[in-house]
Amino acid sequence: TRRVDDPNLLVAEASLDALVRLAPPDLGERLAHLMKTAQRDRKALADGPIRRQILYKLSAVPGPAATAAIAEAVLDDGQGDDRPEAVSRGAALLLVERDRSRAAKVLLAALDSPLDHVKRNVVGPLADLGVQEALPKLRELPGPQALSARFRLGEAEALGLLLDALEGPDPMNAAWAVVELGPAAEPALLARLEAGRSFDLGAKILSRIGTERALPVLERLAGEHPEVVGPLGALKRRLGG
Repeated sequence: TRRVDDPNLLVAEASLDALVRLAPPDLGERLAHLMKTAQRDRKALADGPIRRQILYKLSAVPGPAATAAIAEAVLDDGQGDDRPEAVSRGAALLLVERDRSRAAKVLLAALDSPLDHVKRNVVGPLADLGVQEALPKLRELPGPQALSARFRLGEAEALGLLLDALEGPDPMNAAWAVVELGPAAEPALLARLEAGRSFDLGAKILSRIGTERALPVLERLAGEHPEVVGPLGALKRRLGG
């Protein structure tokens, strides 16, 4: 494992690949050690990117040592990485795939992290896992992703707050969060358009997630609101009309 510590990224990558090909019986423990070493000495492990590769290699290794290292990486502070959230985000997703029960506990605890990127990274996976216990902490978090997660966990009023964000300071981020909800957001979004709100973004979102139910509403609105015409055409094409 010594050459994986090399400050030259190419040397570190080659050494890591060689270690994995050799597949020693304690491969999980060795990779877990490398992750911990990287947390103490970022420069020795190429300031971050090599750590993403170590995490990827860990994901293919069975055993408790690898699982524990992935769980620990959920809280990664991202220091020295050009994408500080990358290791934490990857670890959260890998842990869900690997051990859903452990992931629920680890991700819930991660909502107490002082690091914003760690909290952001676990919001979606917690909703995927259906962790109802996360709701009180999610209510304390700002942003569209937290509102989306609250809605997915059964808090119906969160969708209205998310749609309100379409007219807030970060409308595009809110729009993507609505798109990710898919057709579940359609009834409330249609009601919003019929009430005279969010025509531009609302119609564009419906062009991506809308069903046949949206067609008559958009057709009616298109006569008075030109910004609806393009999304209406896109929705018809998507639906095969």
